[in-house]
Parts: sequence; C-alpha cells; structure tokens
Amino acid sequence: MYLFRPLCNHDFRVMFIARFLMQMGILTVQEYLTYFLKDAVGRPYTFLGYVVGKDEKEAVSVLFLPMLVASLISACLAGVYADRTGKRKMVVYVSAGIMMVGCSVFSFSRTFTMTVFAALIFGSGYGAFSVIEWAMATDLLPNPDEFAKDMGVWSLALVLPQVISGKLAGVVHTMFHRIGPSIQLGYSMIFVLALLFFLIGALYVKRIQSIS
Repeated sequence: MYLFRPLCNHDFRVMFIARFLMQMGILTVQEYLTYFLKDAVGRPYTFLGYVVGKDEKEAVSVLFLPMLVASLISACLAGVYADRTGKRKMVVYVSAGIMMVGCSVFSFSRTFTMTVFAALIFGSGYGAFSVIEWAMATDLLPNPDEFAKDMGVWSLALVLPQVISGKLAGVVHTMFHRIGPSIQLGYSMIFVLALLFFLIGALYVKRIQSIS
C-alpha cells in the first residue's frame, strides 16, 4: 500500500519496530505507576522523612517531577553527544540500559523514597531515548518528497503501544499476582516486562545499517 511504503525500507522498518518496542516499555511503566504506588508502596508517601502526598494521585505527581527533570537534562546531553560524535545507536543502547536499571529498582521498591530514585534513573534514560529516536527517524526517512506522510507512519509506533501496553501489562499483573499476592509479584513482573521490551528494542537497533 502507498501509505505504508516507507516500511519497505529496511532501516526505517527496523527503527519503527525498535521504537514500538521501546514505547511499549515506556508506557508499560507509566500506565501503572499510580496503581503501583497505591497497592505495592502504600501510605505514607514520604521522601527523606517528609510527607509529599496524601494519596497515590498526589504521590505520582511528585514522582513525575524528578523523572521529568532527569529526562530534560539527559535529552540535552544525549542530543549534544549524538551530534558531535554521530553515534546515535550508542545513545539508544545507553538509554535503554538506564531504563532497564530503573525498571529493576521499581520492581524491588516498596518505599516511596526508593521509588523516587527509580523514577530519577528511569527519567534519565527516557529523556535520552526520546530525543535520539526523532533524530534517527529523520535520518532514515526514505523519500524526501513524502516526509510528512512518512512521519505519520512513524507516529504509529507510538500510537499502537498506547492501545496495547496497558492491556498486556494487566494480563501479566493478574497472572503473577495470583502466584505472589503478598509480595505484589504482579507489579514486579510488569516492570520486568518493560525491561524485556527495552532489551529487545535496543538489540533490534543493531540491525540498522545506515546509522552508526
């Protein structure tokens, strides 16, 4: 089909799939943070001895602050590094690795303070990836006369995970919660699932041939 013609290009198709996998991991984490705080962490939501949230909704708002600050800083640093060195793949590998570490900390965290540090780590990886994925996409657009249409196709790699990730994570949570309800194993496995998405997505990027 004319609309999906850019997916016939090997490198663009590989990056599309890699972005899909990475966004599956990102959204899997983000979609369940509020429920994770409510069920696995629980009140009081304190950081370094100070109460920062009366309920999980306030707590998750606080949690997003270090995540966003870290992502802003890492996005700027990653962009400068990629432009100066041309090593775009390296930024993907490092950002995926950082988000995997963040997911590992999330999976074991049962205090709000530890969860804040997990969010800080995760945000550092998220910011770096968010800037480099767009840089790589513009490098890999196959037809200069159809950039707008091809970017529309590219956006599907973000839209589709929004539809799928929550449902898939819900199935995983239900399955493993039955095995270990007392230790909230369901939430731990949600973060493991996200970790696997990051791992596979980063490995898939290695298949891109025209970007170093």
